[in-house]
Amino acid sequence: MHGSASTTLFLLLEKQPELLQAAQNIVFMRAVGSAGLTELGKQRLQCVQSFKPLYDQLQALGLPTTTALQGTFDAALYLPTKHRDENLTNFAALVEALNPEGKIICSMANDTGAARFEKCLGRLLGHIESFSKHHCRVFWGSRTSQLDQCLLAEWSALNTAKPIEDSNYLGRPGIFGFEKIDRGSRLLLETLPRSLPGAGADLGAGYGYVAGEILKHVADVRALTLYEAEKLALDLAAQNLGAITTSTELSFEWRDVANEEIEQRYDWIVCNPPFHTGKARVPELGRRFIRTAGALLHHHGKLFLVANAQLPYESELRSIFSECRVAARRDGYSVFHCVK
Repeated sequence: MHGSASTTLFLLLEKQPELLQAAQNIVFMRAVGSAGLTELGKQRLQCVQSFKPLYDQLQALGLPTTTALQGTFDAALYLPTKHRDENLTNFAALVEALNPEGKIICSMANDTGAARFEKCLGRLLGHIESFSKHHCRVFWGSRTSQLDQCLLAEWSALNTAKPIEDSNYLGRPGIFGFEKIDRGSRLLLETLPRSLPGAGADLGAGYGYVAGEILKHVADVRALTLYEAEKLALDLAAQNLGAITTSTELSFEWRDVANEEIEQRYDWIVCNPPFHTGKARVPELGRRFIRTAGALLHHHGKLFLVANAQLPYESELRSIFSECRVAARRDGYSVFHCVK
């Protein structure tokens, strides 16, 4: 999804170089690595990416990259996601960061709601232009006196952390499942032992729900490390778990566990692995999490994993672990308890 949107964005900029000609500094929100980026010039570019795999790609290209928007700019590029509130909050943040007459240019696939979000940005700016190619749409406008300040304030307010389903956990746009408690995670927690001695890890910890419930209800946890690739989620997990009284030693690791080598070893691991990249279902991503879990566990270490029941993970689990049993099946999910 991002590949086509990024290609279409830079195709437009190649056709209409005047759009960025006068811009002395440019921010690229949710940036992805591409040849077009280096052509913009590193001196005037700031990439913003809080998802570790994409952050690492940008760093490898030598591009200036941060995890959060900082400063003011003459132009902003953005690859919107399919999530409404995340896009609206990013529209607001980017427009607020623009200097007067500064341009915001967005590109997204048609089947992720491009036409709808073009209308949203048009409501905010008062005037919008667009270009379509490769089943994607690029739309852009400028910060002028037509800016709807009331709408800007309304969308900015969406980015505040709010309780999830009347729980004590906070979520915010840009984080997976920020409006609900995941049913698979609930089922996983139901099957856990009452005691988990030693040091454990949560791979793909999200905003910290599973880890938090372990701290509240599972005994003998000496240490717990949360691994998460989305920094927005990891920061919120630290906030959520910081509100829980515990003697457990906690640590938070912003890591791409599917691809990075990790030296630490654990007595047990809990995992609700991701299996999507954008809109595409990628079972191999979950398999990588399983292989990582196997590598991180001590001999006789335990893995507690939940996954969509349709995903082909059981054979992978049985090839790595000496013991593997299905602890529960419900609501389209399967929970596996495995021993290395």
